[in-house]
Amino acid sequence: MSKPFTNRFINLSPEQGSNTLQTLVSSERRQYSLERLAQHLYEAGFHKKLATLFNDDSWMKLRFEGSHYRYDGYLEDLSLAWTWAHTEAGRQIETNQEARAFADCLRYLLIYTSVNSTAGNYTPEIVARAVEVGLWAPDRALSIAAKIPDGIERVEMYIALLETAKLRNEHREEAQRQGLEVALALESESEQVEMLAALAPHLEEKLRSKALERALKTAFAPKYDSDQVNMLIALAPYLTGEMLERALKLAFSWSEFWQDQARLLEALAPQLMGGLRNKALERALEATLPLDSDHEEDREAPWRSRCRPMARTSNMSAKSNSMAMPSSKRTGLRA
Repeated sequence: MSKPFTNRFINLSPEQGSNTLQTLVSSERRQYSLERLAQHLYEAGFHKKLATLFNDDSWMKLRFEGSHYRYDGYLEDLSLAWTWAHTEAGRQIETNQEARAFADCLRYLLIYTSVNSTAGNYTPEIVARAVEVGLWAPDRALSIAAKIPDGIERVEMYIALLETAKLRNEHREEAQRQGLEVALALESESEQVEMLAALAPHLEEKLRSKALERALKTAFAPKYDSDQVNMLIALAPYLTGEMLERALKLAFSWSEFWQDQARLLEALAPQLMGGLRNKALERALEATLPLDSDHEEDREAPWRSRCRPMARTSNMSAKSNSMAMPSSKRTGLRA
């Protein structure tokens, strides 16, 4: 953009600027103006003129439509305005002036948060379908994914996009890299492992190894709780060799936690071969069989008798006729 053309915008009010932009004859000139105006105002030191772009939503609408329905350009412009306001607020504080620019910092932060919050309204299935049918370009979908506030929902969006066949190599690499980065940053260990396990099939080999290495390290921590069970079940399809042996040994040690033992053994069984698979299945079946209602463990935990109503003793039929066989149910992970 030439300096005279830049000055034309400097001398216009926001309303006049918006109208002028909308009526420019040259589409290339208009696009260049949209993309470079804020940067030129910032570099030229016309910070107050830059701030007027954010007095209402006119500039946001122009930038959004002019950027193929993405907010990236507008947020970049907003970042420039925030940078100047932050610097100005610091100067005002240091010189014992009223920090009026601080209010602008807060306003820009609210605008930024508001724009990003809209990304959380999109569901992965709908966005992925829009990409598949050509309604959305992959760039637009990835732009939305990057702005989703919730980490789990962001990873799920990347997974949905990776499952489509419409991403070019650079888009696929970006989705893989961003998805892994977000998953690794999740604070909850169980959620982190769950997302890494879900993401792993869609990663190239190097990134997949990195994801599984972190997930396995977390899942095999020396502890027992329902989160650990769910983590190992999620990782079961990827366990081989030593890791598979460790998981199987761990499952066999959970004799006191019969439901979780059965669930994990069932998940590990497809990875096992021959006699070892049969042993795992037998143990899983034994874990689901009930205890005698007079068993000490049942007296300490009456609920267990209700969950495991049939007895293994010689008088099993007499006691079991009055009870119903429980239905088999597997506890699933978060979708």
